[in-house]
Amino acid sequence: MAMLLEITESGGVLLPTRLRRKYGLSPGDRLALVDLDGALLLRANPSRVDELGREIEQVRKAAGLSVKDLLSGLEGQRRRINREKK
Repeated sequence: MAMLLEITESGGVLLPTRLRRKYGLSPGDRLALVDLDGALLLRANPSRVDELGREIEQVRKAAGLSVKDLLSGLEGQRRRINREKK
């Protein structure tokens, strides 16, 4: 189903209430916009990888850990899991 949307003065796009309800969208939710060379795809529930990465970075900094510390801990966990599997 095609819908016409209007771009606001500030560059925003208003989504019809029916679609917001259908996809459970609320103010502040993020959408993924994919450029398909001639077609724009707006997708609800985009990948959370970037968002999770930012959250991990904030926690890492707050804990005073370096990336090297995280990787070292990850390697230790992998070794432990591999030992438990044997």
